[in-house]
Amino acid sequence: YVRRYLATIPEDMRETRRIGAFSILRGAVYKEFRKSIHVIDWDKFYELTGFRSIPRDWRKIRGIDFGYNNPTCCLWIARDHDDHWFVYDEHYGNQQLISHHANKINERGDWPNDPWHGPTYTDHDATWRAELMQHGIKCSLARKQDKNAGITMLRSMMMPSEGDGRPRLYVLSNCENLIREIPGYRWPEGTTGRSPKDEPVDKDNHSLDALRYGIFSDRVKFVKDEGISQARVQVDPKKHGVQFARKGG
Repeated sequence: YVRRYLATIPEDMRETRRIGAFSILRGAVYKEFRKSIHVIDWDKFYELTGFRSIPRDWRKIRGIDFGYNNPTCCLWIARDHDDHWFVYDEHYGNQQLISHHANKINERGDWPNDPWHGPTYTDHDATWRAELMQHGIKCSLARKQDKNAGITMLRSMMMPSEGDGRPRLYVLSNCENLIREIPGYRWPEGTTGRSPKDEPVDKDNHSLDALRYGIFSDRVKFVKDEGISQARVQVDPKKHGVQFARKGG
């Protein structure tokens, strides 16, 4: 079990999980990312799924990171019935009013209140959230305080999974800013051993924050709805790298 457990964790995190040692975290954060594997066009999407577009009955969510001088980013994300996640659209821009971003998001189409359209997980700025809601975009607070747990989840999703050998996360090729930011996201230089509390360099990560807000928050919401506690987080290859302990367990 231990070997199987460790095999699902990013390699540079294994000593931390196994014996509690500091990890050697340097260079790229998302070392598992391969453009040739994780970035797909719509023809490849059809080859993988048998669909030409996102099916109506897949769960869909959005993640939004706010900014003015720094870019605002909104990502559209869908999950299939086999727990593969597809980032299929993005809005990205800076030095614009909140109303501009709201209109651009709404131009992508309706976000109806039905079982297939989940929350729009956002940054926590109250002014932004209030104005987006005035434009019909219902906002849910993103789980942003657990940054490293979210990063570990996304890294695990980029790894080949047991069973089909495929990653759990794909990015459609039209999401150009997310594709650009992933390989450039890095740990600070100059330290070989780090505490798990240390974080990557806070630069050029706006679409990555939106990605983490969306997927990690939705996963936490799912396990809360299922009556699962957040007290313990463990790796599970069947749950794209994260397993939450049930209440009382």
